[in-house]
Amino acid sequence: MAQKQSDLLILIPARSGSKSIPNKNTTLLSGEPLLSWTAKVALDSNLSKNVVLSTDSKKIAQLGKELGLQVPFIRPKELAQDRTLQLDVIKHAVAVFSENFNMKFDSIMLLQPTSPFRSRELIVKSYNYFRKYKADTLITISDISKFAPSTKYSVAKSLLPDLFQLELPSDKKQKQKRGTLRQDFEQIWWRNGSIYIFDTTTLINSNSLYGGKTIGMPTNSVESINIDTPEDLALAKMITGGLRYL
Repeated sequence: MAQKQSDLLILIPARSGSKSIPNKNTTLLSGEPLLSWTAKVALDSNLSKNVVLSTDSKKIAQLGKELGLQVPFIRPKELAQDRTLQLDVIKHAVAVFSENFNMKFDSIMLLQPTSPFRSRELIVKSYNYFRKYKADTLITISDISKFAPSTKYSVAKSLLPDLFQLELPSDKKQKQKRGTLRQDFEQIWWRNGSIYIFDTTTLINSNSLYGGKTIGMPTNSVESINIDTPEDLALAKMITGGLRYL
């Protein structure tokens, strides 16, 4: 039987384990579980009927269903560890849909709950760019030119837990650039994790999140916030507090 073809799978990965912030994906941000921020904009985008939660937790799975997400499987614990790659999480979802539901997707959008401030408009715009420019991969990016290589140091030794003796990098080229004016810094971009979109065939064949033609879409400093630490969460809470007055 021929597989049912669909344009887009929106995949939201939310495992149960987190060391930096316990129960991170269900922790409250402005009174809502972190997962709900991503679920809402993914569903509101109307880009796909297949907005799917990948989790190893029955508790998170139940929350996902209450938020309107599809939860057609529970992710194996071995794919929900600290060092589990997102590539393997995506490949697992692709395999489950192919083997259990006879479904195949042209492309996959990965939306991590740790990026709560991406908007519906940003999601739609990114998918339109992905298709218009016939990309194999789209990632959202942030300008980090202020952290140019010419400003970096290496740690020679630790003097105290919060004090280091520094040394200049060994790279002669970077030493020569020491003292460069900020206005002359080379523009450097960093993938911020807010949105990923992949051509499914390219991802599987290359066994990489960054195979083929990769395009980057800049996002602002709020949209690019990724909550990994308690400090990130504190910043997000300050932002949501401020949003009430905008």
